[in-house]
Amino acid sequence: MMKKSDVQLSLFFSADEPIDERFPLKKEEIYRYMRFRVGVDRKIDRMIDECLEEVREYSRFKYVYRTGEIDSLQPDITFTESSIRLPGNSIRKHVRGARTLIFFAVSLGVEIHRRIDYHGKTDLLRGFILDACATAFVEACCDELHEQIRAEAEEKGFYLTSRFSPGYGDLPLSVQPSILSYLNAFRRIGLYVSDSFILLPRKSVTGIMGLGEEKKEIKSGCTACRMFGSCPFSREGEIDCAQ
Repeated sequence: MMKKSDVQLSLFFSADEPIDERFPLKKEEIYRYMRFRVGVDRKIDRMIDECLEEVREYSRFKYVYRTGEIDSLQPDITFTESSIRLPGNSIRKHVRGARTLIFFAVSLGVEIHRRIDYHGKTDLLRGFILDACATAFVEACCDELHEQIRAEAEEKGFYLTSRFSPGYGDLPLSVQPSILSYLNAFRRIGLYVSDSFILLPRKSVTGIMGLGEEKKEIKSGCTACRMFGSCPFSREGEIDCAQ
């Protein structure tokens, strides 16, 4: 009989896909990112529609993910075939019970980065709105990738944690270069990191998910967020914040 440990997910996978109907977005999400009241102005409302279409036209769903087998959890999380070291209690708690982690990177690509820069120099309001729309899209792309991996994992009897990114809790941004190197992210999706650990092109995300045989309760909502207690959306009582 085949054991779960004998069944593996795709170990190293990348893709470059269009932004299609898998990514429906509500205007309310964009308003929350901008900190504007919904429907505050007809001109802004119309401009949001235009910017959403512009993001679809100039963005790609570019992603790469790769598994890593955990070697040790103390004092940092280390891996059998990678030099990545993940320090801190937050990530250790998040992936507790997992034997494998999945590292991933998602990017909308360089064209939308350039469009945001262009509008930022020629039309500040449009640039601001386009930036908010692109942020909403990259988060939607991360959710789509998580769902793809979760479905594949559960077919094979594994369970996936929610995603956890450098900068969350006490996991420092300084782990970005080693994660991108492990993913070969520049060659695969054109993603790199600056000397100050900023991902480029902008509207890109890296993260980590835990893969295990025991299903963990996935918390959601404001109380599960790392910003709970300090986020202006939670303070104002929003149901679906921009996180």
